[in-house]
Amino acid sequence: CGTGGIARQSRALAESLNEMSDQLQSALSQLRQANAQLQDDIRAIERALDKIPREYRQGVLDNVLCGVKREHLMNAGEATWQRWRGRFLWHVAKNMRWI
Repeated sequence: CGTGGIARQSRALAESLNEMSDQLQSALSQLRQANAQLQDDIRAIERALDKIPREYRQGVLDNVLCGVKREHLMNAGEATWQRWRGRFLWHVAKNMRWI
């Protein structure tokens, strides 16, 4: 284990650390992009929810996200729930540029 061996080991360690640093930078960049997309998606859903009357928002969300049946929601007719649920979903799709 002369100085040549230590120098080679040091170079190998430095290269390994540089490679790990590059991989971490790439992963961080991907996470930042995913976070930005998630924030955009949240804003799109919030804007869609703003189009629904307050008294129906929670019920629509409960139905869409959790599958809560209409009969477990506030007293409103089936057509009313279908209308607000449909409008919410349409606005989400529009805000997400799916349509």
